[in-house]
Amino acid sequence: MSCSSPPQTKSPPPEKVEPCTAIAPLLSPLERLDKGELPSSVQTRAKSIFEKYDRDGDGVLDGDEFGALLHDFGLDLNSAAYREAIEVVASPGARGLGFEDFASLLAHETRKNCGYSPDGVLELRRLFRLFDKNSSGMLEPAEYSRLLQDIGCAPRSKEDSMKLASLMSSCRADGQLGPLTFDEFTRLFAGLAYEDPNLMQQVRMINALSCIPAAS
Repeated sequence: MSCSSPPQTKSPPPEKVEPCTAIAPLLSPLERLDKGELPSSVQTRAKSIFEKYDRDGDGVLDGDEFGALLHDFGLDLNSAAYREAIEVVASPGARGLGFEDFASLLAHETRKNCGYSPDGVLELRRLFRLFDKNSSGMLEPAEYSRLLQDIGCAPRSKEDSMKLASLMSSCRADGQLGPLTFDEFTRLFAGLAYEDPNLMQQVRMINALSCIPAAS
């Protein structure tokens, strides 16, 4: 008596996930800055500043309004200089800056400095040295894994790990995972902090706690 095998049912094909879609949320922060896009937190602040100095509410910062903004932020230029600046940012012959031009200007400066003031860079350097346990000038995988855990950015799922790995490899010159120099770490942190303006506060807290002597 022969036993017939039960009919085989075909399992549905695995759902196809486009790689670029899966990693986009963390892979492209610096690319978005290159295109003139600002982090949401910076965008909100920029809009508030723009509206404050757009005194006539026409949606354009004219020469006098832009000059007042630069003056209040510590940059004194004569009228010819800030009118020339408007033309450089917008287009030749432009008499003012729309919000998109203003946002692109801020994005350029944010991208150039990875979004950090000199004080911010100093905080990141202190954090880098704190976790560079062997003083090699590089963060090895074990070192940056502990750092990411301490600042609350450790991956919690396979998808998170994929996104983080993609972001980290995009920060390195060779596009591969490996140890991070300080500049590469700064780029990584800029990506992580793109939508989380509170991440730097966590860095400052860790740095401050590291200065407290251990109890004897």
